[in-house]
Amino acid sequence: MTTYSGDGLIVSTPVGSTAHSLSAGGPILRQDLAAFVITPICPHALTNRPLVDSAECTYTLTAPDAPEGTMLVIDGQIKLPLSGADRIDIRRAPVKFQMAKLPDSSYYATLHRKLGWGGQTNYRT
Repeated sequence: MTTYSGDGLIVSTPVGSTAHSLSAGGPILRQDLAAFVITPICPHALTNRPLVDSAECTYTLTAPDAPEGTMLVIDGQIKLPLSGADRIDIRRAPVKFQMAKLPDSSYYATLHRKLGWGGQTNYRT
């Protein structure tokens, strides 16, 4: 698809889009979308923007010029050294899980509350 040059790349599901991807400038995806979002971290070109694409595809990542110390980090928990010869295939899992939904709760109301949407910015101290 393309080559990215930057500090890293985040590939997330819609559920993960409100964590690391959002912090790196990625979009918020509705939880029921069958999609991945690919977000470059500090890209070296202004034209490298987050990309939302189908969860039906397999994405192959390589880092042929990976310097010593390059790491693959999975869900912020698993850390594996990455070399220029490595290939990472990312695809949708064959199983699905059910998200718990609390009564009288809304996904967008939660985002509104947690992200401070609708609040008036106070520029005075």
